[in-house]
Amino acid sequence: MLDRLITMIRPSKKQSIVIAAVLLVAVATAWGIVQYRQGPSIYASAISRDVRESAGFTLYVPRQLPDGFMLDKDKGVDFSGGVLFLRFSKNDQTIFVAQQKKPNPEPSLSTISGFKPLDGVSAGKAIIGEQDGSAAAIVLGKDSLISIASDGTVSTGDLGLVAKRLEAIQ
Repeated sequence: MLDRLITMIRPSKKQSIVIAAVLLVAVATAWGIVQYRQGPSIYASAISRDVRESAGFTLYVPRQLPDGFMLDKDKGVDFSGGVLFLRFSKNDQTIFVAQQKKPNPEPSLSTISGFKPLDGVSAGKAIIGEQDGSAAAIVLGKDSLISIASDGTVSTGDLGLVAKRLEAIQ
């Protein structure tokens, strides 16, 4: 009698697969939400409150970096002379982000040769191209000028992703 009751309660193989799939989707969704929410805070937390308060302009960090890139442990954040420098590395590749107060009058991005507009940048107007054989991007935020450059080994595609994923932290 007990064996028959257990057999009735035990899910079939098909039901077990469906249950496992639903659980997998739930876990993946929860993980994605946590990663999305942690994105800006991971890099934002590396910038001290003193820097945020004294900068005098909106600071931006990428919500997410291209695959494999991380904030450089040794030289990742530096605030000097009114400019915030961020450095992200992957193996022997480096992405540099420099931010400062936007000059007045605002620079005209269309006059920079070898660069083209970059659409989908929520932080502001942006251009992307190559300078001296290295990928580079420039973003004009609300009150910030953001330069994104590489050491020559990073593609314009990866720099474009950084520009498109910039989010204000102030």
